Formats: sequence, structure tokens, C-alpha cells
Amino acid sequence: DGVHSRSFAGNGLVVMHDPDAGGLGLVLVDRNTVAVGPSDVNLTFGAHPAEVAGTVRYLHPLHNFAVVSYRLADLPPEALRRVRAAELLPFPRLRRGEAVRLVGLTKHVRVMQRRSTVTNTTAALTLSGAEVPRFRAVHEEVVRLDQDFGATFSGVLADDRGRVRALWGSYSEQVDKEEREWCAGLPIGVAAPWLERLAAAARAGGGGILRPPRVRVLDAELEAVLLS
Repeated sequence: DGVHSRSFAGNGLVVMHDPDAGGLGLVLVDRNTVAVGPSDVNLTFGAHPAEVAGTVRYLHPLHNFAVVSYRLADLPPEALRRVRAAELLPFPRLRRGEAVRLVGLTKHVRVMQRRSTVTNTTAALTLSGAEVPRFRAVHEEVVRLDQDFGATFSGVLADDRGRVRALWGSYSEQVDKEEREWCAGLPIGVAAPWLERLAAAARAGGGGILRPPRVRVLDAELEAVLLS
């Protein structure tokens, strides 16, 4: 239930790497990379060749992001020094015509980037239901670019100073009984409040039980309707 493939892979963003936060690090990913909670997660870092086990800590019920944790003690000393948390810039929000850098890792863990221009910052998602019950992003507006690296290349949108403006995440939907994947930008301001709560809980809990924050939702799905 909730899984339409045997394995998933994608890019994640280190949002917390603090030895004083109970020895935990946090990684932001999309829900097409971490689809469900009960799963085996392996994290490979681009800053230094290292692979560690991860734990799914949070799955947002409406938006296309999840949070995975890792133990800093599992990293080699050199990787522990090189890995850094990204700087997030939730506000001001991206505007149409603004230049950004699309940055991510290839399957060979090599950094790729390109300059792109934002063409739309409020593209409303309308994902149809699938035969297999699974996560579907709703009430979500995404960022579109004039050019990217293709339908399966995820990563982040950053400014010239390296500050992350949006998560360039992977989306999946079922169209005519076939899986269709594509990428779009989720403004980092959508995920930032939940990341702050999880980071505060990690620091307060000393690396023990990390209780996910509650999400209050309206049991309804709304969409725009043209009057013409």
C-alpha cells in the first residue's frame, strides 16, 4: 500500500548537521524518493564518499517533502568535517523572471548545475488518483523553469550565494495506467516551519525519540475553476 516501485532514488538536502543536536543530521527529500515510512534508507553524500543508513522521521500528508535522519557517528571523520547543512532562504519568495541555479547530484554522485529562469511560481498541481492507494500532493503550488535536466533530475534551486530557495522535487502520477514522473520546485518556505520544529525536537531530545510535529488539515480538496 502506497508503494508503486520496488526501490526509489533521488536527491536530498542536508538541512541539519549539528554535533550538539543529539548527534543527528536531517535530510530533506521529496515524497517520490521516500514514499512510505517503513523502508530501508541509504544516504550517500556528495561532499565526501560515504554511505550511511537513514531513518524516516517525517512524511508531510499534503506536500511533496519528507525528512530523513542519520547518525553523525556513522560518518567517517573526513565526511563529518566536510558535510555541512545548507542555508535556506524562505523569503522573499521566488518571482517570475528571476534567475536561479538548478543544482543536484547525478547517479554517479557528481554535482551538476545550470542557470535557469523562473517562468511560473504559482503553478497549481492537479494530480489524478492512482489505482494503488498512495501519496498524492494536494493544495500545492510549484515553481516552473525555462530549462532543466530532464524529468528525473531532482535537486534544489539556489541563488548565486548558495542559499536554497526551493526543493526541485520529483512527482509521480498514474496516467492511463502508466507511471509518469516529472520535477518541479516546492518553495523552501513551505517546508521551513516543519524543519525548524524537527530540528528543535532533535536538539531537545538529545538524539532520542524525535516526535513528528502534528499537521492540521481540512478534509477537502480545493482547486481553481475558471469562470469563462
